[in-house]
Amino acid sequence: MTENIDNEDRYWTVEEIRPYIISYIENIFPDSIIEREFDRVDLMIHGPNIPVEIQRTRSDPRTGYPMLSDFEDRIRRQIERNIETYEQCWFFFDDKLLKDLQLCRQTSINMDWFYQLFKSERLKIFVITMRGTIRELENKDLEFIIKLSDEYRLLYRNKSKISYKLYKIKGFTTDEINRYYEEYEGHNHGYISSWLLNMGGRMKEFAMIKFSVTALSDVDNTLKCIIEPKGNVPITHMKTLGIIEGSDWITCSDKYDFLKYFPGYFKNKELWDYLKVHVIDIRTFYRVVRGIYPNYLKDRKNQKEIEDAWVI
Repeated sequence: MTENIDNEDRYWTVEEIRPYIISYIENIFPDSIIEREFDRVDLMIHGPNIPVEIQRTRSDPRTGYPMLSDFEDRIRRQIERNIETYEQCWFFFDDKLLKDLQLCRQTSINMDWFYQLFKSERLKIFVITMRGTIRELENKDLEFIIKLSDEYRLLYRNKSKISYKLYKIKGFTTDEINRYYEEYEGHNHGYISSWLLNMGGRMKEFAMIKFSVTALSDVDNTLKCIIEPKGNVPITHMKTLGIIEGSDWITCSDKYDFLKYFPGYFKNKELWDYLKVHVIDIRTFYRVVRGIYPNYLKDRKNQKEIEDAWVI
């Protein structure tokens, strides 16, 4: 029965695993007193004076896959606050998320700070399964974070460069952009990008740039051909960035020279260079970038060899 619980394809909730964590801590510190929600800390181990954070993993309701940026944003503020106040912190998260991260299906998350705090021994990190199996992580468990963080830095340190080039190409100026913000502040209708989009015209064009620049990690995952089978393929963003062109038939144009900023391009350079001089129908394109058709390039080359053999 417990094996079935552990094999459930979902992330645990804090209520499900908190009793296991409390029991684990009591075994280590039998004379301690453990208090929930103490000074904005999930669990406080009174005695050894250790704050404990428990972070559930939120899933995208459309795909079921982890919302990594949300995860990173939530844990960073609390962990850094705890270490500043108590000089140490224990952190528990889902064993399933660790496995998902190690598979690198979703990349470009900035977790270097997390790894550095762990190396400094001020942060102890644990994973826990649905049935309460707890394991303290070692350095070898977290080495993959270096790769994720390196890719994050490569992608996002060029975010401003990408924005600047698109603004210049489309003729946007500081004065024009400031006018949009001033008009938005006068209305204050929801998120600015959504408001701009609904306004149409130049404002819509500006909004499309903002939306596309915030979707760089999705574009990178598309270039890596690791979009999940039911995941969204950011076709519109890739067109705004000038990476692809076409509707029924797609070609890789890279007309703004942005591909050099994406790790995914270098991972599949042969494929994307091939698509710079060939077209691919949209349905096949979706299959390729979702990883459903990994042999596409090989099949195309084999077909070319067959066609060449027909030529007398």
